[in-house]
Amino acid sequence: MTRGLARVSVVALAAAGAWSSAAHADLPGGPGGPGPAAIGGGSDLPSGSAAGSAAGSATGSAAAGSATDGSDAAAGSGSGSATPASSSQVTAAPKQQRVVVAYGLLQRHGVSWDLTVSGGVRLWHGDGDQTRWGFGRARAGVMMFREPTFVLVGITGQYSPLGSTALGIEAEYLNLWSGAWGQVGFDALDSVGGVSTRASVGYALFGVEYQRRLSGTRSGDQALLLELQVPLGVIKQSFTDPEGVIHPEKMKMKTSRR
Repeated sequence: MTRGLARVSVVALAAAGAWSSAAHADLPGGPGGPGPAAIGGGSDLPSGSAAGSAAGSATGSAAAGSATDGSDAAAGSGSGSATPASSSQVTAAPKQQRVVVAYGLLQRHGVSWDLTVSGGVRLWHGDGDQTRWGFGRARAGVMMFREPTFVLVGITGQYSPLGSTALGIEAEYLNLWSGAWGQVGFDALDSVGGVSTRASVGYALFGVEYQRRLSGTRSGDQALLLELQVPLGVIKQSFTDPEGVIHPEKMKMKTSRR
C-alpha cells in the first residue's frame, strides 16, 4: 500500500514538472523572448527554463546592440559624406601653365641681356690722321624688345681705328624683320686722351661706320669703316621660345622619330 502511494506521488510530481515546462515554453518568455523576469514569477521557474530565458534575453540584447551600432555607423557614414573636408585635407590645385600653339610667326617681348661683337676694316681716313687699317669692339649690356623692335644699350670696349684703345657707351636700334639697324657711341676714356664719337648704319650683319676724335692732342682724326656686327644676344633671343609655346612642326618631328 505504501509502495503504491509512493509510485503515485512520483508519477504525479513528474507530470506536474512536465506540464510546467510545457506551459512556460509556450509563454513569451521562452527562448528569444523578453525573459521570465519581464512576465513575473520568473524566480519560481525551473532552472532549465530560467537558463533558456536568460539566453533569449542575451540574444535579443545583442541583436538590439548590433542594430544600434549599425545605425550609428550608417549615421556616421552619412554625416561624414555630408560634412565638407577640412582645410588640411584640401589639396591645392596644380598651377596651370599657359600653352600656346604657334602656327605662324611668334612675336616675343621683354628684357634680356645683350652681347654684341663687331669688327671691320678702314675704307677712308683724313690726310695726316693717325689711324689703323682695322678695329674690334665688344658691347655688353641690356636689351628691351617687342618684336620686331630691339633697343640695346651697353658699355663698350674698343680697339679703336683712331690709333688707340677706348672705353665708352653705345646705344642701338634694330628692326629684326627688316634687318635694318643703327647705333651711336661715345668714348670718354681713351688711351691717348680726349674723347671720340661714332655713328653707324647697316643691314643684317654689315654696316658702315664713321668715327671722329672730338678733343685731345689728336682732335679731328677721323675714319670711315666697313663693319661686320654679330648681335649674339639678339640671335639667342630670336631662337628661344617662351615657356609654354609648342610648334606643331616640332611635335610631328618628335612623333616620327619615336
